[in-house]
Amino acid sequence: MSLGIRVDVDDSAAVDALEQLIRRARDPKGALTTAGVIGLRSVQKNFDVGGRPTKWKGKRDGSASHLQRSGRLQRSIRYQLTADGVKWGTRQRHARLHQEGGTIRPKSKKFLSIPLDDKRIFEAGAGAFFRRYPDRVFATFDGAKGTVFLKDSPDDETGRPIFVLRRKVEMPARPFLLLQNEDLNAIVITFETHLAAGL
Repeated sequence: MSLGIRVDVDDSAAVDALEQLIRRARDPKGALTTAGVIGLRSVQKNFDVGGRPTKWKGKRDGSASHLQRSGRLQRSIRYQLTADGVKWGTRQRHARLHQEGGTIRPKSKKFLSIPLDDKRIFEAGAGAFFRRYPDRVFATFDGAKGTVFLKDSPDDETGRPIFVLRRKVEMPARPFLLLQNEDLNAIVITFETHLAAGL
């Protein structure tokens, strides 16, 4: 005579949990959106503090870089969900130069004109400035110093410097698209929470 033992195991709870885990893994949109917000806040903070973990190089006079002062690039940063993740970026064409650094040379002129005044009217460059105000501006070029002076009248012998002219400018890297370790940890926790929810 033989003795048989039968054990029935109810694994429905484990199967349900596994199916739920698979469903959540296939639909990570909520977690990706949270990760996008975490990364965006991190990038914004990079601008606010002038670079992390290493401070960006400031101007020679010790003031904040134009990258911080204007705020245009900072306001343009967005995050975007992709088919398999999330990415952060901007459509500003000079963003890569700020991120990686590099050399700026004039494209069609002999010199780059660097404004010495923060007013927007100077941002387009010396040529555009003088074309816009042909009757009000009298300018001289100091060849030795590479400086353009704005004169209030033709009799003004000194004027005030408004542009510095350079054949090239070396732009230091100011990496702004950079997540910190605490942000990466928060993103990992976000995905762990998303996958484990309801289990």
